[in-house]
Order: sequence, then C-alpha cells, then structure tokens
Amino acid sequence: VAGNYKEIVSKNNHKNIAMSLYARESLMKHLEPQAEEIFLIHRESIKFYEGFFGVEYPFKKCDSVFAVEYNMGAMENPGCILYNDRFVWRDK
Repeated sequence: VAGNYKEIVSKNNHKNIAMSLYARESLMKHLEPQAEEIFLIHRESIKFYEGFFGVEYPFKKCDSVFAVEYNMGAMENPGCILYNDRFVWRDK
C-alpha cells in the first residue's frame, strides 16, 4: 500500500496486540467516529478465533488499511487486513 495515509492507533489492545487503522486523510473525518467500534470488532474476533481454534493469535499487530480503488472487497494478510475504502461509512 502506497500513498499518504493517516493512522488511528487503538488504545485498548487484546494481549498487547497493536492495532491501527490507516486511510487517506480525506476519509479520517468519517473513519474516526467508527474507529473504536472497528477495533472492538477486531479484538472480539481475535478472542473468538483463539478460543475456536485453541491457538493464540501469532502476530504482534493487526492493522487495517482502507485503500482507494482496491479491486477486492477485502484481503486478510498476516497482521494486516486490506479493505476497499468504500467500506468506510460516510453517512451517520
């Protein structure tokens, strides 16, 4: 992922797994109000899958990048999930 992306860092982490959200600066006004809910969903998902599989999350981070014109809906990679930035809700 390349470009000028801004970062939102989670203040509440599960088992010291660092989490950040990245998006274009122009999307930050829409992403910031949603950030804590996105972090909560990621923390709860990690907890669920750790219990389901009986294996702890093996990475030190779990970042999410909302990329412009990303041609897939989303792509899960170790430690980084890529989303098309159309998934940043722009309405309240």
